[in-house]
Order: sequence, then C-alpha cells, then structure tokens
Amino acid sequence: MKKPIVIQAHEQSITDLIFTNDNKQLVSASMDSAIRVWDTATWAYKFELDGHVKSISKIIEKKDDKLLISTSRDGSIKFWDLEARKEILNLKGHKNAITAMAISPEETLLATGSKTGEIKLWCLETMEELASVQTKSEPILSLSFAENSSYLLVGKASSRMVSWSIPVMKKEKTIKTPFQTINSLCHLAKGKKVLATGLGNSVGIWKTKDWSLESNIKLPAKTSYRCILAPNEKLVAVVYDHAVELRAVKTGALNKKLPFKVKGVNAAAFSEDSQFLAVGASDKKIHIWNLEDLS
Repeated sequence: MKKPIVIQAHEQSITDLIFTNDNKQLVSASMDSAIRVWDTATWAYKFELDGHVKSISKIIEKKDDKLLISTSRDGSIKFWDLEARKEILNLKGHKNAITAMAISPEETLLATGSKTGEIKLWCLETMEELASVQTKSEPILSLSFAENSSYLLVGKASSRMVSWSIPVMKKEKTIKTPFQTINSLCHLAKGKKVLATGLGNSVGIWKTKDWSLESNIKLPAKTSYRCILAPNEKLVAVVYDHAVELRAVKTGALNKKLPFKVKGVNAAAFSEDSQFLAVGASDKKIHIWNLEDLS
C-alpha cells in the first residue's frame, strides 16, 4: 500500500474538506478561521479566503455558480467566488455558533443548524431566510435534504433523527437510532435510503419509504464516528480516532483500513470521480490517498 500524500495545511485542526465539482481543487477549512484552496494536479497551495473570525464549521460548493459557502462558530454564513477569490455575501441570522449545513439537491435551498438547536432555512435565489425553528437545546450535528427537497432530516446530540417538512418546517417524523449522537447523515439511492452514524458502534441504513432499518453495519468499538459517502455510492469512509475505514455500502464489508496514527479525525472528502480520499485531523495536515493504489 502506497503512503498517502501529506500536506501541511493549517495552523490549527482541520474541520472540513471538499473537492470542487470539477475535481481541480481541494478546499480545506480549519479552527484557525482560514479557508485554503489546493491544486489537485500538484497538491500545491493556491490561495486563502479570509473573513471568518472564529473556527469554520462547514464548507459546501454551490456547483451551478462555482460558489463556496462557509459557516462558522462566529454565527456567519459567507459566500465566496472561487474564481475571483473573494467574499461576495455575508448572511447573518444565527446568534450562536453554526454547527451544521446542507444544500438541497437542486441548489435552491440552504439549511443551517446551531449549537443551541436552532435550524434555519434559506432561499438561495433571493438569499432570504424562509423559516426558523428552535428545537431542544442539543446542538445540531448533521443535516440532509430529501432528494425532492420535500423534507429536511436533522441529526442532533441525541439518539433520534427528525424529519421536518419544507418549506414550513413542521416536524413530520421522529426516527430512533442506535446512536447516542448523530454525527453524519446522507441520502443515497436517489433518496430512497439514508445512511447515518454517530456515537455508537455501527453505521445504519434506513429506507425512507417507511423508515425501517435496512442494515446495521457493526464497527470495531463504541466511539464517535463520522461517515462520508463516495459520489459513486459504492464506498463509505468511516472515520474515527486513529483510523479510517473504507466499507462497501451494499454489504458493509471492510474494504480497506487505512494506516492513520493521528487522533482527532475531523473531516474527510471523496473527489467527485471517487478516485481520491482526503482526510483532515488535529495534526493540521491533509492526508490524501489515491484509491486506485489501494486495490
């Protein structure tokens, strides 16, 4: 197995990573409040986006417009033009740290969640707030839109997923999980299934038709997990302290366990062609594997 490419990326822990839709850039966010952009042809540093004053929690690309959206512990939502390399909009609405964000499949809606349990829905055409709901005080940890944007699925520092109707943000369904917290949520199979994990010892897959648990993939030990789905939906990366596992979505079978000695694995991202996996952690570095070298 070839060693990963390692980039000394930030001054503090890395909090999120994404590959741009054209696969030409890798974007990293950090507790140092900086966003940095890397050239995937050479893995060289390109430029930095500055504007947040506290740790960045999430970054997402609005692919249609080649815009980057970032949220922060400072409560702000910023929009960046990646080609012009500058901030173009700053949305204010949360009074507390933003801890989760998701964009709808058609890229017309944005959802954000805060440390204090507040969820906001935004229109990306008018950049206006459409709805706001205050849930119980547990932090919002994960968000995922339905394939047709008919509901928003919310994961918190609790054992239950909750679906909220859109656009009125009315609670529809509460789904019990085997986790103590729900750190990751994502829809797959054209919205027919949801993959989730958190504090526990498994990754679960639910059918959205009736919210029955289709499979529960057992993991090595009880700890706090995050999962990242590959764009081709064949693999899921399960990350936790000192470990990165690649598992088959269909069977749950362990494909590869990547050598990773760093504690505090906070972020991971697949390239859009599912060829590369980038992992960021508390060592301030980005570790990048070419998955073709692992076969």
